[in-house]
Parts: sequence; structure tokens; C-alpha cells
Amino acid sequence: MASVAPSIQMTEVTRAIRRTVLFSIVAALLSLVLFALLKLPIVGWGIVLGFAVAVFNLRLMDSKIAGANVGEAKTVRKGLILHSLGRLLIVTAVVIGSFFISKFLAVGALIGLVLFQIFLLLNMAKAALVQSAPTATNDLGGQL
Repeated sequence: MASVAPSIQMTEVTRAIRRTVLFSIVAALLSLVLFALLKLPIVGWGIVLGFAVAVFNLRLMDSKIAGANVGEAKTVRKGLILHSLGRLLIVTAVVIGSFFISKFLAVGALIGLVLFQIFLLLNMAKAALVQSAPTATNDLGGQL
């Protein structure tokens, strides 16, 4: 069965991930300032925690996928599933653990995780759209 999703080049994926991490850093710093002004700095630190956990999760996933051997598909699939469950356990433990410290910290961590996923989704969608967009050509057949 043919894939309906566009094939995205690895350079575009790398750029999208870098943009996501950069947006996350900027958003984390802005949230620290904003929530400090609102007299709720713990929420800002929670958002920073959420972004940090999300970036850590992304790096773990990236390293596992990069080390996968395509020739052993069944073994690789099982390893990726177990690795994904482990990453999910870590993220869940951080959020639940932060809830025991402060409800505001936990809410901030969840906001950071959600914002990171939104940034990642938007950047990957942009990468797919840029790659699938037709390129303009001049009269001689070359790209502009």
C-alpha cells in the first residue's frame, strides 16, 4: 500500500526539529518572564520543565532511531516499542512527580509539553508543505 504522506527529506526534518527546539527555548524564556510578572513564577518554571522533558524525549527517540538497523525489522520494532514505553514512563513520572511538589508546577509542565508538540507539529507540517510545493521555473527550464 502506497503511503499518502509526503516523503520529507532528512535535511528538512532536521531543520524542523532545530526550529522546534529554538521556538521552545524562546517560549520557555518568555513564559518565565510572563509568569514572574503575574506573580506565578512556579508556572513559568513548570513550562521550562515541560519543554526540557519534551526535548529530552525527542533526543532519546532520535538516538534510538538513528541506531536502528533496518535489516532486522522485527527486532528493531520490538526495541522501538519498549523504548517508547520507557520514554512515556519517564515523561509521566516527571509530570506526576512535579504534581507532588506543586500543582502549579505540574500544570506548567503539561503546558510546556503541549506547546512543544504543537511547535513540532507546525514545523513538520511546514517542512512537508515546503517540500511538496512546486518550484517556479524560468523559460529555459531552470529553477528560479
